[in-house]
Amino acid sequence: MSRVFVAEERALGRRVVVKMLPAELSGNVSVARFRREISVAARLQHPHIVPLLAAGEVDGLPYYVMPFVDGESLRHRLSHGELPIAETVSVLRDVAKALAFAHANGVTHRDIKPDNVLIAGTSAVITDFGVAKAVSDATVGSPLTSIGVALGTPAYMAPEQAAADPGTDLRADFYAFGVMAYEMLAGHVPFAGRSAQGMLAAHATEQPGSIATLRPATPAPLADVVMRCLAKRPGDRPQNATEIVKVLDGIGAPSGAPSIGVPPVAAATFQLPRIGRRVLGIAVVAVVLFATVTWWRMRGTSVDRDAIRSIAVLPFANTSGDTTFDYLEDGVTDHVRDALNAIAGLTIKARGSSQQMKGRSAREIGTKLGVRAVVQGSVSGSRSRLHVTAELVQAADESVLWSKTFDGSPNELAGIQDTIVRAISRRLGLAGMIVGNGARVAGRRGTSDVEAYDLFLQGRHPFDQNDFASAIELFRKAVARDPRFARAHAYLAMSYANLPTLGVAPMDSMNALALASAARALGLDSTVAEAYAAESFVLGGETRLGDALGPMEQAVRLDSTNADIVANYAMGLGQIGRVADGLVQARRARESDPLSGTAVGLLSYLLLLSRQYDAAIEQIRAALVLDPTNVIMHRALGYYYAFNAQPDSAVASFERGFKLNPTLFGGRSNLVFGYAAARRWADASRQRALIERETGDNSPNYSRMVVGLAFGETDAAMTALERGVAAREPLLGIVSLACDPLFDPLKSNPRFSPLVQRLGARVCPATGTWPIGPVRISRPAGNNR
Repeated sequence: MSRVFVAEERALGRRVVVKMLPAELSGNVSVARFRREISVAARLQHPHIVPLLAAGEVDGLPYYVMPFVDGESLRHRLSHGELPIAETVSVLRDVAKALAFAHANGVTHRDIKPDNVLIAGTSAVITDFGVAKAVSDATVGSPLTSIGVALGTPAYMAPEQAAADPGTDLRADFYAFGVMAYEMLAGHVPFAGRSAQGMLAAHATEQPGSIATLRPATPAPLADVVMRCLAKRPGDRPQNATEIVKVLDGIGAPSGAPSIGVPPVAAATFQLPRIGRRVLGIAVVAVVLFATVTWWRMRGTSVDRDAIRSIAVLPFANTSGDTTFDYLEDGVTDHVRDALNAIAGLTIKARGSSQQMKGRSAREIGTKLGVRAVVQGSVSGSRSRLHVTAELVQAADESVLWSKTFDGSPNELAGIQDTIVRAISRRLGLAGMIVGNGARVAGRRGTSDVEAYDLFLQGRHPFDQNDFASAIELFRKAVARDPRFARAHAYLAMSYANLPTLGVAPMDSMNALALASAARALGLDSTVAEAYAAESFVLGGETRLGDALGPMEQAVRLDSTNADIVANYAMGLGQIGRVADGLVQARRARESDPLSGTAVGLLSYLLLLSRQYDAAIEQIRAALVLDPTNVIMHRALGYYYAFNAQPDSAVASFERGFKLNPTLFGGRSNLVFGYAAARRWADASRQRALIERETGDNSPNYSRMVVGLAFGETDAAMTALERGVAAREPLLGIVSLACDPLFDPLKSNPRFSPLVQRLGARVCPATGTWPIGPVRISRPAGNNR
């Protein structure tokens, strides 16, 4: 976060540290506001806090000055591994005392970590107090995804800080404190070895291993306070640092234990008689030999092909340096995954989670995804040559069970994929489960035309990124090359069906194209699950909710391992009012693909429908860690906060989504709802006036309905809903009219239940809790429709 210089202060003849914000961050920081914010931290005077001496700017780059501390950082101390428990308690006590003092004076740190804890003599001091928050509060118009994510260290960030929750408070410091304590006791942070994104996702969704198990000698009160600090929800953590200090004061130091800065005394040497040493030596050799033989036997057993029945297939890394070949990263793996998934007795981890684990070690992937082996590799390409490496790695010890390098022309890709599948199945003793002539493998690919298959793989790349227009172009080319390519027709159908939700294409024409492509796919191959999914998307988009469920059920029957299909089936159940059944399926999808944004996001929505607001917020935060620029997830989080009586957080989420894209998924109407929930009626009225002047919204009646609900105009909202359903507006096909709490005020209207029933759904009872109070500002004159 800064460039660091050691300088001499000439007036007093002392060394100081000057920290200057880098230009890429400073461009969005108001220097005046930064100085104002950091002046609050500068007033902190405490023996365990390194004070701020001055702040200013040079050529527009803000800087601040601190005393030079002659010592070492806790990070350096930890470079040798875990610390003695007594030293850990001593350091933590000093840090907790500093936190207690700073918090009492209204200052949070926001970046507690070993790098910011310095050991000076027998005392620990914290540096950079309040700086991260000062930079965050002084940042305007940041191009970063969220300043909360940018200003912090992923390994130590609380879930709410990673999600850029504006409600983040001092309890985020306790979470970081807990991570640091964990590292001091265990020698590593809770989710070591993962990418920044994976680390943030783990903090949001996973429970770290118990420190009492990792370090059995840890005093119970210390282990308890560390794990409490690591609670996902701020309310489950200690609520003030004084509470932590009292726990640490009660532990004390074991008799004779070393303190900070004092090396431990060497243990006394125990002398054995010479013959005793000889016997002991023989015994040690015997034990070592026995252990070695046992280890080799166990190692031989551990790589037994019968023991491995669960695999993750990771995207093959594009090492060509040419981004035009990025599509091969997933393209090479998708067929391998699909083909292995068809082998009876073999469990293949779902696609989304495997994509998220790219770049991790096999051991970590095995632990995270619960698999025994990992298929990984690399691919580089050009117009004339293709270079592929592949290997099967055992997760437990990262031993390579099989590996091979392939060099050939691009039209040999299909054969390379088939060879990989056969080699892995043979290595695992499953060769008899796959047809030797490759017919079954080629059948799952869907085409024997090399160029059509390559175009299909290229189309999958933008499809996964919701760039349906680009995907359509490539899928069209694929079916033009091979008109009998059923999977390409199916993905073309899904692309057509999804395009209207982005507001860039009319629904009627896209739905007609989608149904035609789906019918073509099923005419060629009635087992293509994606074609049924496309039919369901079309029917759902037309708000034929009951009719949409049947095709999705068929898709699940054909491909129950596809977490995206299962998650959308869960959504379909929620849309017709079968929330409990939908929640079961959503959890199933989440368990199958725990790092899939689709699976996690739809689980959060089913939790909302069941009125489990806290759990819904926890899941949607995890989904946003996986995809922080997802507009619909920011919009969803805004409503979750609103219904959970957190209006300020709701406004922040709505504003963030609107900033990312002001037209998608209700756009400005979400702001109206958020401002109304926060009682900011002037802002709500201003946004309402803008909506009524805007054109081009693909779901205008949906937006009017939301505005009517926000202003308590339920009759007008009901009329807008009826008009939106009649017009088959896309946004009404992606929510649950029957059970979403957004529609609770309409459930007393006698027209609501019959409307929902005509769509094939049953209405869930209203909760009786509505987040918006009475309107306090009248609507401006002249704006009535």
